[in-house]
Amino acid sequence: MNEKAILKKYNRLPEWLRWILCWPISSFISVILWIIYDSIGQNIGAFNFVLKILHPVMVQVLFLFVFYYTVPRAKLTFIKIFIGLRTIILITFILGAVGVLTGLLKQECAPFDWNWWQEFLGEIFTLIFSLKIFKFIRDEKT
Repeated sequence: MNEKAILKKYNRLPEWLRWILCWPISSFISVILWIIYDSIGQNIGAFNFVLKILHPVMVQVLFLFVFYYTVPRAKLTFIKIFIGLRTIILITFILGAVGVLTGLLKQECAPFDWNWWQEFLGEIFTLIFSLKIFKFIRDEKT
């Protein structure tokens, strides 16, 4: 069965049921991807740094696509909301970086660890790709 047939069957469901199902379906598919991607990352040691950076990107992009196709109405509005939430996460990372850099200049705290950098770069790339996905979906819709 192809994806268009699945979407047609899903869209025949009552709207109230699609509102209930859109979040769990999107989350479930994203979690499955997260588990698969995480297991791949553990088996590939040399590229572990890159995989950790791209991990949030892949999960967010898939979540946005699935959520877009499963939510009954206001599709682009919800995509904007999720991108806004990722922006808030990135801002907290930036504020944390400013605090750590200030502490480094005063020699009051230790330098960043690699995990922090991986998460920070992952959030930057996630925001960039989320905006690209939004633009792609918006342009496809018009």
